[in-house]
Amino acid sequence: RRAQTATMPPVFLLPVGDACSTTASMASARHFLDAGWIDDVLWGAPTSWALVLAINAKLRQLGAHITELQDRSRHRAAMLDAVEDRTEALNMTRWQYLPSRLLHSIPHLRSEIPESSDYVAGFRIGAKLIRGLFGTMHVATNTRENGRTLRCSMLVIDKERYTFSFVSLKMINHHLRLMQDLNQSRHPNISHLLHVYHTPKRICVCAELSGPM
Repeated sequence: RRAQTATMPPVFLLPVGDACSTTASMASARHFLDAGWIDDVLWGAPTSWALVLAINAKLRQLGAHITELQDRSRHRAAMLDAVEDRTEALNMTRWQYLPSRLLHSIPHLRSEIPESSDYVAGFRIGAKLIRGLFGTMHVATNTRENGRTLRCSMLVIDKERYTFSFVSLKMINHHLRLMQDLNQSRHPNISHLLHVYHTPKRICVCAELSGPM
């Protein structure tokens, strides 16, 4: 099998005699190339200096091909880095600049809030209640220092799973502003907003849990 690492020499197939011209031999050589068992084929049965020159020419071709692949790899890596930088800048604009300047109901991003797949800011995210337009509603529990357990409904908006446009952010901001305004009424039949957590991965909206659970 041909060399698999840069420290191993290339492998060439040298057909001799009748194998140089038969259709079966040519098909076999193409099969070996496609399968990766050899690096190239030296046709014409060269000998002596002709064989040396043929091998040297093939090595130059392989070297040029390797250089081209390396250039493509570097170009691809540079493109991926550029995309990553632009994505980071876009996310910064979307989740930090806009909430601080225009969307005031979305709290500032706080990277120090502890979170995991089923935990955020002291709340254990439990059973799913319903899936909405921007996220999923769960039952969340928080055990206080005095031993009492606080149960609430938590809307989990996964920032990494969904692609949010500015219109979507305005809708989320409007929804939060309405909940904040309704908090002023303290009506007994309204589920009131408790807290909104904004982490690097999610926005979690905690509200009173209404109805028997």
